[in-house]
Amino acid sequence: MGPIPAFVLGLLIGWLVEWLIDWTYWRRRYTRLERSWKQSAQRSQAQEDELLAQTRRAAEAVEKATRLDVELVALRAELDHCRSQMQELETQARRLTPVEIDAGGTAPAPPPPDDLKVIKGIGPVISKMLNDAGITTFEQLGALDVSQLRAILGEMIERLSDEESLLEQARRLAQRKQEGKR
Repeated sequence: MGPIPAFVLGLLIGWLVEWLIDWTYWRRRYTRLERSWKQSAQRSQAQEDELLAQTRRAAEAVEKATRLDVELVALRAELDHCRSQMQELETQARRLTPVEIDAGGTAPAPPPPDDLKVIKGIGPVISKMLNDAGITTFEQLGALDVSQLRAILGEMIERLSDEESLLEQARRLAQRKQEGKR
């Protein structure tokens, strides 16, 4: 065989050996790396999806907390309003039924109730409403003014012909009762 065919045959055998080495060593390694890369990409995608889900849940929690904060502020405002109304009502109740404390620090026994139905214009229903408001005597009724009487009786006040006359009768009866005690 001459030098040229031997050279060509050497090139072909070298190429064949290089191809076998490439096929058996490098391509297997490349295939393993490719598989590993795909698995890593899949894990990364799963982690990304989980992070997105957590982000969504966190955003929903923040939104819910914000709504609850707004609701809490509204409830606190309503509570403050109710407290102020309660204080106002307590103040009105103290004005309507004053209780004097004696020197011993105890409240005196309440006076015996009067029959408020004696007053012309007061029937059982209005008498009960007055008693429920703490007005049980002629003195307490006589101490009221027309606006306080309207606050106690509400719509029932429309049935009375003359509120001032009703209060004047209570004052006269209270005065007679005081004169009778002397």
